[in-house]
Amino acid sequence: MEKLKTYQKELMIFLLAIFLHALIMGIAFIAYRAQNPDAGYALIWERMTTAGDAPHYLFLAKEGYQSSGEKENLIVFYPLYPMMIRILARCFLFQNYELAGIIISQLSTGAAAVFLYRLLRLDYKEEPSADAVFLFLTYPFMMFTMGVFTEGIFLALSIAALYFIRKHAWVKVGILGMLASLCRIQGVLLLVPAAYELIVMLAEKGPEWKQFLNRRQWMLLLMPVGFFAYLILNFIKQGDCFSFMKHQSAPPWYQSIQWINANLTKDYGMAMEYRVLGYFIYWVQILLFFIAIFTLLYGVRKKVRTSIIVYGGIYTCFCYLSGWLISGARYMLSCIPLFIVYTAIDNKFTRKIILTLSAALCMLYTILFLQGQAIM
Repeated sequence: MEKLKTYQKELMIFLLAIFLHALIMGIAFIAYRAQNPDAGYALIWERMTTAGDAPHYLFLAKEGYQSSGEKENLIVFYPLYPMMIRILARCFLFQNYELAGIIISQLSTGAAAVFLYRLLRLDYKEEPSADAVFLFLTYPFMMFTMGVFTEGIFLALSIAALYFIRKHAWVKVGILGMLASLCRIQGVLLLVPAAYELIVMLAEKGPEWKQFLNRRQWMLLLMPVGFFAYLILNFIKQGDCFSFMKHQSAPPWYQSIQWINANLTKDYGMAMEYRVLGYFIYWVQILLFFIAIFTLLYGVRKKVRTSIIVYGGIYTCFCYLSGWLISGARYMLSCIPLFIVYTAIDNKFTRKIILTLSAALCMLYTILFLQGQAIM
């Protein structure tokens, strides 16, 4: 009976995630239409399937990776998401790739919310856990979980991996980590909290720790396999395992690795030079970096699990090493430790203030997204 109630609650969370995002997008569209009466509902579909990198994922799903020509630089995008779109569209949706991408994102976001709730309930009470799930679902750049973007599927895989790391379900962790690293390079970072938890577990066994080693724990070695498969894809298609790096450093991405202080200084300079873009991209990225560092330090004080704090620090630093970071605010959505530390806030009023502010910003940025502003 208790399990049935738990499943019912998780189903409600899953449905709430999908409904809440539809509601936010609907209200944002009404606000947009108040200033643009001629706008039709097709605008929502257009933005979710043509904004940002969405056309690139759809091209890869339809045509695959190219060995030469104008589209060869799309090798910079990891293959899991376009592969899933391709399978769903061709097998079940009569070649409707756009709908396939949106369905995968929506269902994945619902699953991510469920696993986040499960993860939080391992250490925290019902109310702060529910608040954290709402904060997650109203993150200001949450609109990217609705359309043809990798946010939804990466969130589902990474949060599920973190949950099973805590449960010491090493086979599931290995498989989920492998898929996450086939979705984004950041997926490889999940190996850090997994290895940390395993080492701590074995250390607690004392001198007899070797007796507790088994074949399931070796499944953690699967976690970076997705990334290695991506390197092989690069070699098969373009004759170089690291071909993606050549394309990343060229237009239109200009990606490189630089020290975090240099990147933050560059963001400040760009914010001062491009005032409007500063509010959409650069100031947001700068502010979020310091918010993340402060939050993780607060998590240390509140004795949040060490593996979570370490993962949050590594994930944040990894994202901010990007020499031309213009989607930092979107990437930080996947920094799940921030939402876990939020759950550790004892003061209910403080949690509600943060949640309200996040929801207001979520609505604002969704409206700007519909307007076609540079929300990345």
